[in-house]
Amino acid sequence: MYCNEWLLLKRSRIKESTYVKYETILEKHIKPAFEKYEPEMISEVSVEQFGYELLHLKNLSAKTVRDILSVLHAVLDYAKRQDPQMASIMISYPKEGHKERRVLSCEEQECFVNYLNTEMDSCKFGVFLALMTGLR
Repeated sequence: MYCNEWLLLKRSRIKESTYVKYETILEKHIKPAFEKYEPEMISEVSVEQFGYELLHLKNLSAKTVRDILSVLHAVLDYAKRQDPQMASIMISYPKEGHKERRVLSCEEQECFVNYLNTEMDSCKFGVFLALMTGLR
């Protein structure tokens, strides 16, 4: 596969931490899953199956799976530029499920504010400031 070439070309244009992230994604996920395939044998079905396995069998978060699939997409785009005969592959990215946020009740907020006001220090002040101004 074209993974090593793609990563080598990226190295001079990205930060070292990004390079390490890409390298880890390639070595831990992409290369093991696709090492038995020739680049032209990779299909939308195999990529979809790969994404499904990451999400449901390896229990990775949707964000992590999107990151992995983004790297795979970049490598496949690079491979297509090297071999124009290769088919273009559309990748479906998983969506993050909406998580319900719990909001403090008026009584809980009042109790929390009373706690923050007793023996105020810099840490408690920061939380108090965020709570009163709506900062996250």
